Amino acid sequence: MKTPYVGLLLLTNQRRFTDGAVIRPEPSRASVPRIRARKAAIAAAAVISALVVGFGVGTARAADPALDTAFTALEKAEAAVNASQSGDLPPKAQHQFDRHTSRAVSHIEQAMAQIDAAKDVVDNP
Repeated sequence: MKTPYVGLLLLTNQRRFTDGAVIRPEPSRASVPRIRARKAAIAAAAVISALVVGFGVGTARAADPALDTAFTALEKAEAAVNASQSGDLPPKAQHQFDRHTSRAVSHIEQAMAQIDAAKDVVDNP
């Protein structure tokens, strides 16, 4: 007597044993390259679509390039102020020089923070 699953087993190309175990056949060697090619094509399509979507989002909300230029100029100004030297000064004058340069660096850092905040507002409304 045949089991009611025989028709289903024949359609799915599986074997059923008397203990109820089912063995699925391994793919033939001819189908393995097709499976690999299909997986590679799916992966490539996913990567390309992610790049296209990411590029589209990036260009739709790009901050003003002038902000990048201003930020770079401030970085150069900070480096120049930090590299400045007063030479041989009396202690009182040296203290004033150090105080003024540290305040200049502080103001430059505040300006850089404001530029970053402006870029964030444009990029993440």
